[in-house]
Amino acid sequence: MPKPRNVHRPARPWKLTAVAVVVVVAIVGVGWLYAGPVLRIRSVTVLGGTETERTAVIAQLSERLVGHHVWSVSAHSVDAVLMLQNSLRGEVRLHAWAIRWPSSLEVELSSRPSEGYLRGGYGLTSAGIVIAARSPRPGRLISLCPLVLRTVTMGCPWRPQVGDEIPVRLATVVAAMESEGLSSLGGQPATVFVLRGSGIVLRMGDAGECLLGGGVRAHAEVSACRHFVAPGAVVDAINPNSPAVLFNDRVG
Repeated sequence: MPKPRNVHRPARPWKLTAVAVVVVVAIVGVGWLYAGPVLRIRSVTVLGGTETERTAVIAQLSERLVGHHVWSVSAHSVDAVLMLQNSLRGEVRLHAWAIRWPSSLEVELSSRPSEGYLRGGYGLTSAGIVIAARSPRPGRLISLCPLVLRTVTMGCPWRPQVGDEIPVRLATVVAAMESEGLSSLGGQPATVFVLRGSGIVLRMGDAGECLLGGGVRAHAEVSACRHFVAPGAVVDAINPNSPAVLFNDRVG
């Protein structure tokens, strides 16, 4: 008598149903996690900075990011929010950020250091953003005019405001002046302005002035100006590679 052959038995209906249910639950669960409230920012916590800065940052981040999916939040998106308001721009920078369960955004701030200082208690960051100098030292008397002037005898209508942006090359010159100790000479404020046809001009009270051109090598140019300018002189060109004065033809 021949042995019965092995016959493949179809899966039982309840097993197919269970598998289908698991798949549907997984799809619905993933969709709910993405579209639902679980993985969306609920609150914002800010560490570091001053109380005023923390309050401003919480208000801005809450307005822009609360309700957004945690996967859409990045250091770039947080930093972009910090740059929206003039009250925050240049004041602080993002030090660290993290998502804490359940869906809380935690941000740590650090103060943005000043690269140079202006009259009136203002500072400049390396990006050319005007900030409030936290503890200005005496003698920081640099005046800055980022507007292009036709003549140096005109007054500059620009007045610094926190959050203003100036060309980075001007901020670099101011920082170089700070490092060279040229914030003032004999109590006379040093002035940086842009003159049509001459580029960046550095005037040191009554001691003289230097035409820096584009200010490409600010530290070398400012250092050369400090060493070579004479009272009443106008240093027309500075070689930033030496640095050395190329010519000085209008000595008063």
